[in-house]
Amino acid sequence: MWRTIDWDKMEDQLLRTQQRLARAAYSRDFEAVIALQKQIVRSLPAKVLAVRHVVQINSEAGVDGVRWKSDAEKMRAALSLTSRGYHAKPYRRIIVTERGKERRIHIPVAYDKAMQVLYAYSLDPVAESTADRKSFAFRKGRSMFDAHAYICAAFEGDNAPDWVVRADVKACYDSISHKWLLEHIPMDAKVLREFLRAGAVFAGELFPSEQGISMGATLSPILGNMTLDGLQRYLYEHLYPDGKIDYKNGNLIRYADDLIVAVRSLADGIAVLDLLNNFLAERGLKLNMDKTGVFHLAVGFDFLSRHYERKDEVLMVRPSQKAVNDFEQRLSEFILNFHGSQKTLIQRLNRRLSGWGNYHRVTDAYDAFRRIDTVVQGLLVKKMRQLHPKRQWEHIRKRYWFRTSQGKHIFAVQNKKSIQVLRLSALNLAEHKAIRTGFHPYLDQEYYLWLQHHRDDQKVSGSQRRAVWIHQSGKCYYCGLPMLLDQEIELVEIKPGNGHKPQNMAYIHKRCNYDIVRDESADTGVDVIALLDEVTELPEVEDPYYPLREFFRLCSRSPVTLTFSDIEEIIGDRLDWEAYFCEAWWFDEAAGMTSALWELEFPFHAITPSDREYCISSAWLSQGYRIMRLRLADRRIVFRRVVSGVSGLEIPKALTERKLPDKAVYEAKDFFDYLIKKYAL
Repeated sequence: MWRTIDWDKMEDQLLRTQQRLARAAYSRDFEAVIALQKQIVRSLPAKVLAVRHVVQINSEAGVDGVRWKSDAEKMRAALSLTSRGYHAKPYRRIIVTERGKERRIHIPVAYDKAMQVLYAYSLDPVAESTADRKSFAFRKGRSMFDAHAYICAAFEGDNAPDWVVRADVKACYDSISHKWLLEHIPMDAKVLREFLRAGAVFAGELFPSEQGISMGATLSPILGNMTLDGLQRYLYEHLYPDGKIDYKNGNLIRYADDLIVAVRSLADGIAVLDLLNNFLAERGLKLNMDKTGVFHLAVGFDFLSRHYERKDEVLMVRPSQKAVNDFEQRLSEFILNFHGSQKTLIQRLNRRLSGWGNYHRVTDAYDAFRRIDTVVQGLLVKKMRQLHPKRQWEHIRKRYWFRTSQGKHIFAVQNKKSIQVLRLSALNLAEHKAIRTGFHPYLDQEYYLWLQHHRDDQKVSGSQRRAVWIHQSGKCYYCGLPMLLDQEIELVEIKPGNGHKPQNMAYIHKRCNYDIVRDESADTGVDVIALLDEVTELPEVEDPYYPLREFFRLCSRSPVTLTFSDIEEIIGDRLDWEAYFCEAWWFDEAAGMTSALWELEFPFHAITPSDREYCISSAWLSQGYRIMRLRLADRRIVFRRVVSGVSGLEIPKALTERKLPDKAVYEAKDFFDYLIKKYAL
């Protein structure tokens, strides 16, 4: 029965109910909220999806050591999920040492994991409907990059505040009041109490839990966010009791338990600190004063491993000194303690460099990147000297480094120069298009998909992996469905053993990977290497005309008439001013104003043209459309699909009347996909 489940149907049914729940929560219809939450936790789609989630992540077992292996066990587990008579078992506590600090992780048993996922399905839509708009941690579609973009927006401009409150909540997850959670979190209080007070087992001893929430539990990020939500409204209400709000003074930006508040003066900053303490005290929390203070922007502040500072009325952002020092230390430990081949060293080192570099590319990071490049080269020299203590330096250099035409020495595999250490200083700094603060992942599905398309390149790093992603158009190779921002995906070999060439690689959903390679007799599924880290590569500049290209790709009409307003609505932005006065803007096929029409139409002697990275014409040219008629006066364009000669095609019987070798099927599918895309069929 488990294998016959229509997962697409289950996901669709759950999403529709969650959307109704989100709308009810948004309109504060609490009776409907309670009814819809009960409907979700009692529904078959939510139960089977909860069990599938637990099985897919394949995390460590809890205190009972149980893992669901067979289809029958998974189906029985799904059907048994109920709040009736439910009692949570104690968590299994493990201690993780991370950068010299110990963290306690609590692992529930499989049944409790599934119960938490089940209730997360019913709580997350409510949390999203009541969340602070500028809270960016553990929420669908939001990230550290968005927090950075809104911090920059808060302190840029003529009327921007000059002071900032930088605050950190002390031991947030360990200290949240159970009493406050039980009184304020809109879910079944009995079930929530079981989750909170299950206790933890460590070294054979049971430790009760009287406060706090468990690190590692599915519900914990949602509960943590809901505990701190409402802080922005609280600040404005108490800073401006008369209702006349200066929204730039008291502007809150939060990432988990780290937050900043923009303020106009030191006095306002001190007042905000008092308000923060009052707000947190009700929830059993307090500020970590070692990491909290009021700072002038001329001095600057650190937040999420970045340093923000204003100089000469310009906000400067760069990697923080602590972030650079910590990364150098980690690189030193990795390189000097590494044992393995040069190729493996380069591949693992590049993964670390690209992750750190991609995170900081949105800042003025060039100087930091150059410093890291220098440190890496020094560490590699030291490592190679350790490996060959009796060799002359010239021999070592010729074996491990080659010299480029620009005179740079690159650490690379001798017989395959393409395998070389990444130079961070060669990375282009990037822009990040911030998410709309009012975005709701359950109610704004169209915007969610639009955001997915605009951030496709953020899911993969490296030219070869990006080529695989683009070839698949962001869709799973196995099931054909889009791979969305909050879904885990994996890069796998199409034919295992045929190498890692782009044509033999494909991206699939992690759940699909589980379906493909699951071995019922094994203790766990085969775990294909995951290449995507939390921080992934950004495009240099996002193509503003991607939605228009998608419009033409999906369009089945010819001719097509669009007004300028139609186009602006499709791309979600205003057209450049040249679009209203210059035909060349529409016909140009390169960003450098190469069309001869520009010389005839544009007054270069008097006006500076807009700076453009992309041409709008690529949106329709790439899909086989051409401009048939352009009327600037009417602000209207007529497009038609170009078909230069058509013929019928008879598919050979050898391809249709018998089974084909797998390789032939893959080649034929790729060929037909190529024709469909090239000629916009």
